[in-house]
Amino acid sequence: HVAKCHLLKQNNSETVLNELLVMIMETGLSCSRKAPTERMDMKEVVARLKTIRRKASPLEE
Repeated sequence: HVAKCHLLKQNNSETVLNELLVMIMETGLSCSRKAPTERMDMKEVVARLKTIRRKASPLEE
């Protein structure tokens, strides 16, 4: 039972990490678009990065 819980937790952590990496890449790509009007607003970027940091905090434990 303990091993199964550990595997589920590890699998969930990997899934969350993958989702966070996708969010980081999407944010970076949005910020580097050629046309300034197509780029993400900086307030939105900051909010998104804070969300990523908040979601990543439990992974550090």
